[in-house]
Amino acid sequence: MEYVVDGGRRTGELRTSGEVVQLDAERSILLTLGNVPAVRVEVDGRSFPLPVSDARVVRDLRIDRDALARLAGSLPALP
Repeated sequence: MEYVVDGGRRTGELRTSGEVVQLDAERSILLTLGNVPAVRVEVDGRSFPLPVSDARVVRDLRIDRDALARLAGSLPALP
């Protein structure tokens, strides 16, 4: 996996099945994930759907308040 938190430095880590990674952000998280069928993403305890594709990799998936608002229909957008 690779991630960028709040526009900072891109960090890459190799993880194994069953590991939990917690990322804390003020504004956004940008994720690149491999082996997508084996990955589950949660935001504030709620499942965050990953894009459906034949590819096993998701690149630059942006999770921010706008993305959460589109899913939930209830969160205010960031200014």
